[in-house]
Order: sequence, then C-alpha cells, then structure tokens
Amino acid sequence: MAEQKTYPSASALAFDLERVPVPERSRAWSRWVPQAFAALEVVELSGTPVGVAWGLPLGGGTVWRIVSSSQRLRSVQQEVAASSRSALLLQRRGVSEVHQQERMCRLAPGEFALIDSTRPFTLDTIGMTEVILVDIPHAMAEAHFPALMARSATAFSSATGEARLLCSLLETLLESGEAMAEAGRNAAWRALLQLIAGLPLAEQRPAPPIPRRLRQAFADIELLLEDPALSAGLLAQRQGISRRQLDSLFVTHTGRTVAAQILERRLTQAAVDLSDSQLSHLSITDIAYRAGFKDSAHFTRAFRQRFGSTPSAWRRAAR
Repeated sequence: MAEQKTYPSASALAFDLERVPVPERSRAWSRWVPQAFAALEVVELSGTPVGVAWGLPLGGGTVWRIVSSSQRLRSVQQEVAASSRSALLLQRRGVSEVHQQERMCRLAPGEFALIDSTRPFTLDTIGMTEVILVDIPHAMAEAHFPALMARSATAFSSATGEARLLCSLLETLLESGEAMAEAGRNAAWRALLQLIAGLPLAEQRPAPPIPRRLRQAFADIELLLEDPALSAGLLAQRQGISRRQLDSLFVTHTGRTVAAQILERRLTQAAVDLSDSQLSHLSITDIAYRAGFKDSAHFTRAFRQRFGSTPSAWRRAAR
C-alpha cells in the first residue's frame, strides 16, 4: 500500500472528530458540514462517524482534504447568486457517488467530477474515503470552464497529463501551502483554475450504481469491526453469496478484496484511536483489540506497512 503522508495539523481551517467525545460526534459532524459548505447538509451517517478535514484558503476559494466514514450528504436549495458555490471533487481513497438530475457517477480512486451546487444533488461516501474538494464560487466556475460545468456529476479519469498535473498541484498546496504568502496563494488559485479549464472532456460511460449487497457489506464492516471473527467469509455468509462473488463485487467497485477492505478499515480506526487523547489510558494492545485485531504483533507489522510508522511513534506524534 502507498505510504501515508502527513498533512498540516495547524491549518487555518481544520476540523477533527477525534477531539469530540464519541456520543457527540454525529451531532458535531452534522453541524460542521453546513458551516464549511453552505450548500450541504448531512442526511445519514453510518455508525460512529470518523471525520478529519484540512482546508487551505486561496485567492477565491478553498482546497480541502477530507477523510470520513460512510455518509450521505445532499444539497440545500440555493439561489444562483454571487455567493453560490460549486466544487471539483477528486477521489483519493474509497468510493463516492454523486447523483444530480438525470446523472449519476461513481468515483473510484483517481477519478474526479464537477458538482454544480446550484442544482439539487446527493453525495454518498461509501466506506472509509479520502477526497480532495476544491470549493469554487459558482460564477467563477461558469466563467472559467463552462463546458465542464455542463457535465456536472460525470466521472473523469485523472490519468491524463493535465489531470496528473492538477492532482500534483493540489497535493503540494495541501502539504506546504500554509507557508505561502497571500500573493503566492492568489497565484496558485489562478493556476488551479487554468488547470481545471484545460482538463480534457473525454466523457466516460456512466457507472452502474453500487449493488445493494456491497452497501450492506460496508454497513456490516462498520457494525462488526471490533469483532475479531469479522472476515470475508462471514460477510459473504451474511449476504447469502459465496466469498468469490463478494470479492468480485469489491474488486470491481473498490479495487480491493473484502479482506483488504476489512484490514484497511481496522488500521484506519486504530490510527484514529491512537490519536484520540480520550483513549490515552488504553495500551497499544488494547487499541489493536478495539479495532478487531487478534494479535498485537500482526497489528504492529500491518500498521507500519500502511502508515510508515509504528503505533507507538504514531501516538507520540499525535500528542
């Protein structure tokens, strides 16, 4: 797996559910989303929500990195005005679905879509997801790339040279943009708009919706995460299909096998718990067991491979 990068922890715009007591997290996330994105509201959250967001204000908008567990968001009706916002959504991990008017697109890692926030839409993030979202004034988006905005809720690949350059700029801004002066941020914003405007318009075929069994499997992973008996075979049994069939669904729609998805979710949960000051009284072995690992040595090896750090070093860095 790719090594986990680190990102600014003292961003001018930041929100972290790890700092919120577990019973209050759903309410806190539901309050934060419309404060950060006036056109959105939370409709549904799966289990105890996990959410971390970093935002970098630029010349005319904001670039966000958001890591979150399963949720459903929908647009709040807004008039087309100077304050209207739209967005470019780049999928980094996990799967998201955007429904707008007659269109639906499913974003796998490395794909992106434009969202016209002046028209009703819903956004589903399925499983543990990481996205980069560029919040753009609607009038500015229409002026710079009207052809792309006309294809809102359409999935495009980031495999082209132009798209890879855009992804590189976004990553660089989120890693080091805080150190830039205002003039540099304004210049970066103009470059960002030009790169988006230059993206190729080769349209992809509409993706089929996420199957009901796959959605239920994701829900079961959240429900049974702490149970060490959770396995690909158990999930397949709960869905009434063979493990091979369930693996095929996962690989087709997420690029991961069932076992890999369970491991990723457990490691992510452990990383969140290790960073939570309210769980500092728990040992690393306790954290491993909380995330469903049976063996602390296996947990440590898998954690180091995923995040490039031992669990103890991760906890010290969080403190």
